Amino acid sequence: MEGDVAATSMFQSIMAGNYESDAESAPLFSEDEDLESAEEEEVEEDEEEVLLPIRSPVKKQKPKSCKDNRQRRTCNLCGKYVKYLAHHLKRQHKIVDVKRRHAVLYQARKIKPITHSSQGKTKRRRKDCPVEGCAALSLARLENHLLSTHRMKRGSPSYVSALTEAKMRHTATTAATAPKTSAEQDADDSILAIFKEHLLLLTESERTVNSVMQQVGRMVAMAGGELELFTSKQLRDFVRVMRDGGSAPKTIMKYLDSFRKLADFLQIEEEEALVRGVTANQVRKMERLAAQLIKVQRPLAKKHEALQKSQIREKMVDFQDLTRFRGMMRKDAAPLLARLEEGETLEWGSVRAVRNYLILEVLINGAPRSGVVANLTMGQFNGAKFTRRGKELFFVMKVEEHKTAGSHGPTRIVFPETIFRKAETYAKHGRKQTAGLESGHPDITQHDSPFFLGYGGKKITHVAQEVYRTWEKKGFGKRITSTHVRYTAATKVCSNFYISFQS
Repeated sequence: MEGDVAATSMFQSIMAGNYESDAESAPLFSEDEDLESAEEEEVEEDEEEVLLPIRSPVKKQKPKSCKDNRQRRTCNLCGKYVKYLAHHLKRQHKIVDVKRRHAVLYQARKIKPITHSSQGKTKRRRKDCPVEGCAALSLARLENHLLSTHRMKRGSPSYVSALTEAKMRHTATTAATAPKTSAEQDADDSILAIFKEHLLLLTESERTVNSVMQQVGRMVAMAGGELELFTSKQLRDFVRVMRDGGSAPKTIMKYLDSFRKLADFLQIEEEEALVRGVTANQVRKMERLAAQLIKVQRPLAKKHEALQKSQIREKMVDFQDLTRFRGMMRKDAAPLLARLEEGETLEWGSVRAVRNYLILEVLINGAPRSGVVANLTMGQFNGAKFTRRGKELFFVMKVEEHKTAGSHGPTRIVFPETIFRKAETYAKHGRKQTAGLESGHPDITQHDSPFFLGYGGKKITHVAQEVYRTWEKKGFGKRITSTHVRYTAATKVCSNFYISFQS
């Protein structure tokens, strides 16, 4: 106890600055307590160090995550104001199909566009999807969108071409920061319209004019404007992008030919060209460059056409086998159609046999792609228009949704009158007997309902499998798809063997 008092008085003297060391003074601790006291001093020193004021480091606040900054949007289907619209559509409205869900999402984003937070280490250059017909805008990860949505392969020509085209569009958009005057804006809005009127005076085919306008519009969009299009670098870059993207030489020639038509028009309308700062000499120079590029593509187009013909021959099936196959399916479907007309209920296998026979007739008569067959709707079938070719009556249906709809517009399905009457029987009596139809399924009588129904009233997603299964059951060995039927039918039609298909 006395040692504790002495230690305390010494500590107070040191803190006050009045303590002086005295070597002869009596020890505060006995020899027996040396080890224990030394340990206690170490503990006290440690405690004193802890008690000393230490400047604590400033804690940096973590930036909010993207989920915290996510915007709420109104669901167009139910009107709810939700934060996670994609999850809402999938869970509440049961929209499992990715394309349908994306369509609703993009529509909601048009009403309330995406706004990006200023926080974050880096800002990615957001790009619009360059794939024709895709409505995806302002994508931070365009490469992931191309891989997941459009099923492109990383490093493939189409993948590289899409990224290059998106980069060119983004560069052209960011470069054009200066606002245009009202006169320039009016000129930009009117030049393509005048060009279209000019083309309509030169040709009777509105479809050809629309194709030229679409090609010119795509070139202008990639270049960043009509003025930028009339530079040698932009024209060469466009050809390079098309080539790297896997476009056929003949397709590149069509784009260059459309560009030459625009150049011819601007030579006639010199004032329209001068408004955009393009001189007549510059237009003539670019027209010569386009002619040189077309000359380079011409032998490549012939080589590519020869390669295509060899590939088509490989995908063709024996015409006699196809004729026998068609006769077998027609023979099987005839009594089933008669039973349907009498109002009899058939098994799903019989209804499917009638449906597959009609699908084969579509592929043979018009040689369309399988997507055209799958996307034919009840509204398009009911809106069929008839036309006469000699003494024969044909019914024509326009299918708007298909692979080349963006460049060629709606495609046509042509039925002879006899086949059309059979299709009417299937539409009236067979579709409603499709297996899996329950009260929870959509109404198959709607205009946008698929004409050829799969199980549960859904659209057929694999037309090729339906054709091959029937082909295999009939005992034909070589594997066949809808593409084989299409190429064989188209080749025979082009060879003036159309009468053989009608036998």
